[in-house]
Amino acid sequence: MVRSQRIFMCGVLFLIVLCFLSLPVFAEIKLQKDPNSPSATLFDGTLILTFSDGRISLLEPSDEIPEIVPGTILEVLNGKFMVATGTDEQVVASCLGQNFDIGGGGSVSLSCGEQSGLLKVNSGTATVKDETGNPKTINAGEEYKIELRAAPSAKPTAATEESSFDLDEIEVPDSRSFEASPKT
Repeated sequence: MVRSQRIFMCGVLFLIVLCFLSLPVFAEIKLQKDPNSPSATLFDGTLILTFSDGRISLLEPSDEIPEIVPGTILEVLNGKFMVATGTDEQVVASCLGQNFDIGGGGSVSLSCGEQSGLLKVNSGTATVKDETGNPKTINAGEEYKIELRAAPSAKPTAATEESSFDLDEIEVPDSRSFEASPKT
C-alpha cells in the first residue's frame, strides 16, 4: 500500500470509531407490560420515580414515562408494575418503606397496596433488608410478602406524665395584681 492509501484508511477507521463513540447510550432499565394482559398499561396506580440527583416524578398510567437511569427508586402507590434491568444496571423498587435492590439483568413484579404488597422475582435476584437489618436475597421464581410495619410506640408526653405536685393546689395570681406583672 502506498502512503496515501494508509493515511486514507486510518482516516476512515478514525471516522468509524468516532461514529460509534458518538452514538447515544440507552439505559437498559425498562418498565414492562404484564405478559398475561397485553392490553394493560405499563403500570397501575401512581408511580413515583426518585432520581439519584434528587428529582421526583409522580406519574399516572396515562403519563409519558421519562428515561429511568441507574440508581432510580421506583415506588408505586395502590398499584403494580414490572421492571427489568440490563446486566450492568441497578434500580431500587420500594413498597411501604421497604427497598428492594434489583440489577444484573433482573426482572421483578411489584404490587403495593395501603397495608401490604408482594414482590415477585421473574428473573435474576432482588435483595431486601429484613426486620433485623440483615440482607435477604430473593431468587427467580420466589415471592416476598410485604407488610406495613408497625410504628414504634410513642414516648409519653407531658400531658400523660405524672408530676410531683398537684396543679390544682397552685394559686394562679390575678392578672391585674403586682405578682402577675413582669419584674423590672
